[in-house]
Amino acid sequence: MTRVQIVDPETKKLEVIVEDSQLSLAIGKKGQNVRLASKLIGWRHRAIKSEEEKRREIEEQMTALTTAVTPTDGAGGCRTKTIEKIEAAGITSLEKLAGMTPEQLMEFRASAKRWWTNLSSG
Repeated sequence: MTRVQIVDPETKKLEVIVEDSQLSLAIGKKGQNVRLASKLIGWRHRAIKSEEEKRREIEEQMTALTTAVTPTDGAGGCRTKTIEKIEAAGITSLEKLAGMTPEQLMEFRASAKRWWTNLSSG
């Protein structure tokens, strides 16, 4: 066993992390070792996972956190016209806008200025 993590102390649920090579031994034939351990300690195992499975789970959770998308209309204080210009340039989230390089921002500014000039004169 590598690590035990308490998932919910009120319902006595825990998660056990074992080395990849020990996973089948920890579970036992038809889950017999898991059931025995649960009876002995009085806690239910939510899951028994290998280190690799746990690492993938954490990576997926981190990816979900970092790929959250905030629509451009969530930019407080921006006028509707400004948001329309941003979206017309293909910038559909605040994360995408924040990830732009200074050069990309300057190009966007120049494009927006040309677009506004054409719109005003047309």
